[in-house]
Amino acid sequence: PVTDLNGYTIGLRTRSGRLTYRVTRAFAVSKERAADVRSVMNEHTPDRVVLITCGVRDGVDVDVNVIAYATLVRAVTNSA
Repeated sequence: PVTDLNGYTIGLRTRSGRLTYRVTRAFAVSKERAADVRSVMNEHTPDRVVLITCGVRDGVDVDVNVIAYATLVRAVTNSA
């Protein structure tokens, strides 16, 4: 199930350092309804990343998108 993604970490490398996020919520939504998920576009949620990808089963694209919300748990800046 998609909820198995909860707790996974996502690492992002930027010019200024590394950011680590933890998935706090993951769910599937039909592709035609994905644009209706208002919380995806909530730009007032700090330290969050949202991942959206196509659902795949047995190597075949299915009619859902997987949406995962992750919150920042660690930031390491590059030394100057």
